Amino acid sequence: MDVLFDEEDFLEERRSSTADILCQGSNDDRKWELSRLKNKFETLELQQLFKKYLQKINHGYFSQFLTLQILLITSHFIVLLSVVPNVDKIDVLPDLILYGLVATLSIVVLVVVETYVKTYPNLLNFLEGVTFVAIFFTNAFLPFYNKDNGLRPAYTPFLIISTYIFLNIQKNLIVVVMGVVISVFHILVLVFVTYANTNTETLHTKIISDAIFLLSMNCLGIYFRYMNEIFIRKSFLEKRSCVESTLQLNFEENQENNLMSSIIPHHIVGKVKTSLTEYISQYRKNGSVPLQKPFENLYIEAHQNVTILFADIVNYTMMTTRLEVSGILDVLNHLFSRFDAISEKLKVLRVKFLGDCYYCVAGLPPDPAPNHAEACVDFGLEMIAIIAGIRKLKNLDINMRIGVHTGSISSGIIGTIKWQYDIWSKDVDLANKMETEGTAGMVHITKETKNLLHKPYNIELSTKIVNNEPTYLVKPCLEKAPPQNGVIGGTRNPHTNPGHNHQNQRRKTVYVRRFSTDLINRDHEIPNARSFSMIGSYPDQENGCISVEIERRKDFTLEKRHTYPSSRDRWFTGFPLLKMFKKKSSGNARISTNDRKRTTVFMNSNIKRYREMLDETNMEMEETIENLSFSKSEEWFKNPDMYQVLLVFKDFKSEIDFVKTPDPLFKYYILSEVLILLLVYVLENLTLTEWNSPEWPFYLTLGLIIFVFFPLTWTHYIWTNYFANFKNELPTNQVISFFYKGSKFITNNSLARFIIYTILYVLFCVCVLSQWVECYETEILLNQKSNVSGGAKKNFLVLMMNTRSEENHEQCIIPWQMTETFALAIIMSFLFLRMYMWLKLLYASAIAAIYSYCILQFSVKFYGDSQTFNSALTPEASHILCIFSLTLILHLVDRQTEYINRINYLWYKDLIIKEDQASAQYKVNTLLLVNILPIPVVKLYLNVNRPSSEEVYSDTYPNAAVMFASITNVSLESLGSGFLTIMSAIIGEFDLILVENIHESPIEKIKIAKWTYMAACGLVDNSNQSNSVISLLKFAARLMQKLKEMNEKEIKQDLKLRIGISHGSVAAGVVGSKKPLYDIWGDPVNMASRMDTLGLGDHIQVLEATARVIESCGYACRYRGTIKVKGREGLVPTYFVGLDENFDLVEL
Repeated sequence: MDVLFDEEDFLEERRSSTADILCQGSNDDRKWELSRLKNKFETLELQQLFKKYLQKINHGYFSQFLTLQILLITSHFIVLLSVVPNVDKIDVLPDLILYGLVATLSIVVLVVVETYVKTYPNLLNFLEGVTFVAIFFTNAFLPFYNKDNGLRPAYTPFLIISTYIFLNIQKNLIVVVMGVVISVFHILVLVFVTYANTNTETLHTKIISDAIFLLSMNCLGIYFRYMNEIFIRKSFLEKRSCVESTLQLNFEENQENNLMSSIIPHHIVGKVKTSLTEYISQYRKNGSVPLQKPFENLYIEAHQNVTILFADIVNYTMMTTRLEVSGILDVLNHLFSRFDAISEKLKVLRVKFLGDCYYCVAGLPPDPAPNHAEACVDFGLEMIAIIAGIRKLKNLDINMRIGVHTGSISSGIIGTIKWQYDIWSKDVDLANKMETEGTAGMVHITKETKNLLHKPYNIELSTKIVNNEPTYLVKPCLEKAPPQNGVIGGTRNPHTNPGHNHQNQRRKTVYVRRFSTDLINRDHEIPNARSFSMIGSYPDQENGCISVEIERRKDFTLEKRHTYPSSRDRWFTGFPLLKMFKKKSSGNARISTNDRKRTTVFMNSNIKRYREMLDETNMEMEETIENLSFSKSEEWFKNPDMYQVLLVFKDFKSEIDFVKTPDPLFKYYILSEVLILLLVYVLENLTLTEWNSPEWPFYLTLGLIIFVFFPLTWTHYIWTNYFANFKNELPTNQVISFFYKGSKFITNNSLARFIIYTILYVLFCVCVLSQWVECYETEILLNQKSNVSGGAKKNFLVLMMNTRSEENHEQCIIPWQMTETFALAIIMSFLFLRMYMWLKLLYASAIAAIYSYCILQFSVKFYGDSQTFNSALTPEASHILCIFSLTLILHLVDRQTEYINRINYLWYKDLIIKEDQASAQYKVNTLLLVNILPIPVVKLYLNVNRPSSEEVYSDTYPNAAVMFASITNVSLESLGSGFLTIMSAIIGEFDLILVENIHESPIEKIKIAKWTYMAACGLVDNSNQSNSVISLLKFAARLMQKLKEMNEKEIKQDLKLRIGISHGSVAAGVVGSKKPLYDIWGDPVNMASRMDTLGLGDHIQVLEATARVIESCGYACRYRGTIKVKGREGLVPTYFVGLDENFDLVEL
C-alpha cells in the first residue's frame, strides 16, 4: 500500500551521524581526503579519543619495529658468526657483542611492550627512545670502529622508515627533521669514512646518487606516513561508526518498543513486530508495498474476566465554546497525560481516547493487575481527583463521568492505515452505557464489578437500572483539593500520622501561579482574578475508603516558556503537508516548567534519548579503545578470524570480499609511480660519464602512465571536484565519459587494479634491468670479449653466464648505485598499499632474487671492490642482505597496514549489519509513527536536531472539515464469529479509498471508534474552506458506494453508513505523555459527531452553515428539520446532503 511509503525520500532518510562516515566500500574520493577526515575531529572529546586510539596503533607499530630490529640484527649476527672461522675472531668480537646486546635489548623491550604497555601507556615513549638510540648507535659505531675498512652504515633505510612510521611522533615537522638528520649523518659517514680512500673524481657523483636514494627513502616515509594517517583516521571513524550503529540500533529498538506500547498491548507486540519486519523486508526486496496492511492477521483474542472503564468529561461541549481550541488541547493534554501515568502504575491498559472520552481495560496479560476491578475503580477515583484540581485551577465547570463493568472482550487490530488496537463485545457496550448513565464525580459500576471489590470503598446503590440489573456508585472519600504546585490528585499527606486528628494539624499553604487568561474566551474572563491563589493541601480520610498514591510535584518554577522556531524555516520544501508545521500562538497556561515537561515528554523524549545515545557513543568508544589490542601476540597467535601467519581470513567469502574491496586511493599509487620512475632514471645516469642509459623503457612506461593510466584513474576525481555543476553529473564528451566510467570501474574492480599493477611493475623492472640488458661497452672491450665488430649492446644473458673468475670489472654500472636502483624497484612494489599483501611480497621477492642471482654470477672483482657493512662480510653478501632486508622491512610495514585494514574490514562488516538492522528498525518505527501521527508530525518527532520545547505540539486550522461515519445495522448474531474480520475488511476498503488521494485537498484519517470512521480535511495551512468540505463530502459518498458494493458482492448484509459532517476551526495536536495520540478538537468535531449520532442510515447530515457551503459549490442539500443537539441551545436546523440511488452527489 503506497500510503505508508509514498514519501520515499522521507522513509529513506537516515540520521547522518553514521551515513557521513561511510566505510571502505565507498568510492567517494572526498571521503578519503586527509583534510576532510581531519575536519571530522573538531570536538576536543573526539580528538582526545583519537589520541588514545593512536596510542594503541603506535603500540602495534612499535612492536613491529622491535620485531624488525630483532630479525635484522639477528640475521646479521648469524651471518657474521657463520664466517667467523675464516677471519680473525678478535676483529669481529665487538661486532658480535654489539649485535647480541642490541638483539637482547630488543627482545626484552618487546616482552615489556607486550606485557606492561597496556597498563602503563606512557612507558611506550621511553622504550621507543631507548631502542631507537641503540640501533642508531649500532649504525654509526661499526663504520667508525672499522674506519680503515671503509664500511657503509647498514641500517639507515630502516632508521628512516622507522622514524616516519614506527615511532610515536605526532609532529610531522619533527619527523621530517629527524629523517633529514639521519640522511645527513649517513652522507657524512660516506664522505669521511666509507669513501675516504676512494677516487675523489667520482666521489661527488656517488654522494649525489646516495643522497638521491636517501631522498627517495624520505619521500617513501612521508608517503607511508600520509597514507597511514588516512587509514588510521578512517579506521577510527569507522570503529566509532560501528559503536554508534550499535547504540543506534539499541536506540531504534527502544524507540520501536515505546511506539509499539503506545498503540499495541505488550502481549501481542512480539507477533506484530515480526509481521512488521517481514513487511519491511518484502518492501526492500521487491521495491513496492502490497495493497494490504503490514499484517493480515487481526490478532483477535478473546479475554474473559476483565474490567472495562469508560470515562467522559462532563460539560466538555460547553468548555469547547468557552476556550480557544489551543486551550482545549492544553487541558486535555494535562488530563490525559496524568491519566496515562496513573493507568501505567495501576496496570490498566488505555485503549484510546475519543475526543473527551477515555476508555481502558484491566486484566489483560502478560502482567495483569492483581484485582482488575479494583484497579479500574481506583483509576476512576483518581480521574475524578485530577479533574477536580483542573476544575478549580482553571475555573472550569467540568467533571468526570465514569462507567465500569466486568466481563469478557474480543480484541484485535483493525485498519489498513492508522491501524489501532481496539476492543469489542456486549460488555464493552455495557461499560459505555454505564458511563452515559452515570453521575458526574462518581464511578458507576455494575454488580459484576462490585462483587470483585474487596477493599473498602464508599459505595452506594444507584437509582439507575442498566441491563435489568442494579448498579452502584463509588463516591470519592473526600473531595480532594489540588495539592501543592498545581498537581492534582488525592494523596495522603506524608507528614500526617494516621492516628492523629487532621484538624489539629497545620495546613500547608502554597502558591500556584495564575493561568494565562489567553486560555479563556474574552466573553468569559474571570472577574477579580488574582495573580496567585491559596490552595490548601488536605490529608485523606482513612475511614471506610481507599487512598491511591499518585505523583506529587515538589517544585515550582516561573521560568519563561519556550516555543518552537518556525518549522517552515526548519523543514524541507516541496512536501505537501509541511505547511501544517507553522506554529501558532497556543495560549497555553503558564503552569510549572516541570509539569510542562512531563506533558510534552513524548515529543521531547526522542531528542533526549538520542542525545544520551551520542554521549554514550564516546564513552563506549573509549571503553572499546581501552580493550583494543594491536600487539604482536594478538596479531600472530590469538586472532580468531584469521590464519595468523598468513594473515588471511578463515572465512573464504570474507577473504574474497576483502580482496574485492574498492580502492579510491589507487590513483595516488599511479602518481607515486611516476616519481619513483624519474628517480630510477636519474640514478642510472648520474654516475655515468654520459647520460646514455637506455631510454626507450622509460619513455614507454612514462607514456603509458601519462596517456592511459592517468586518465583511467583520475578522470572521475577531477570531473567530480572541478567540472561537474552538481553531484552525479555525467560528462557529455564521449572520450571524457569513457575515462570517467573507466576510473570508476578501476576503483571498484580488483581484477582491473591487479592487471594495471602487474603491467606497471613489469615495465618498471624492465627500466631497472635495462642498464644491464643493454649496457654499453666500448668497441675495443666488446671486440675482445665477444668478437663482435662495431658499436653494440651487450646482452644481459651474457652477463649472467659470466663466470665469477672473469675480471669483468669495467662495466658501465656502479654496484651500490645499482643496488639502490633495485631497492627502488622493491619500494615500487609496496607503493600500492591496498594491493594484496602476498602479491606484493611475491613481486618484490622475485626482483630481489633476480638481482641476487646476478650479483652471484658477476665477476668477483666487480662487486668485490665495492663497500660492505662489516669487514667479515663479503660485499656481495652486503648487497644481498641490503636488498632482502629492505624487502623484509617493507613487507612487515605492509603487514601491519594489512592487519589494520583487515581489522577495519571486520568492523565495516559489523557496521553494515548493524546499519542494515538499524535501517530496518527505523522503517518499522516510521511505519508505526505514520500510523499514529500525520507525516509532518512524524518528521518533527524524528528530527533529533530540533531544539527541545516545553510547548505542547498543536496547530490550529480555521478551514477544516470533520467527518464521522458510523456503520449501522451491525448484527453480531448474523455476522457470527467472523464479524471482526468482516468489519476490518470494510474499514480496510475505506482506508484504500482514502489513500488513492484523488481529492482536491488531502484527507487525514484520525481514528476508528468501534465502527465509526473519523476523518478530517483541511489540516494544512492556507486550506480553502469550500475545498475542504467538498473533498470530504465526496470521500463520504465514495464510502457509501463502497459499502453498498461490499453488501452486494461480498458480505451479503444490509449494513448502512450514517455520516455527519461539520466544518470550522479545529485544533490538532499530540496528547499523552507516554502513549501519544494525534487527535483534533473543537466545535466542528463535536458537531460532526452529533450529526452522526443523530442522523439516519444512508444519509449525510450537516448543520445549516455546512449546507450553505455545499450549496455554494453546486450540490444539493435537503432540509431535514430542527432537532435537539447537545451543546447547542434550543432546536438546531439540520440538512441531509442530496444523494441519488448510487450515492452520487446530486447537483443543483
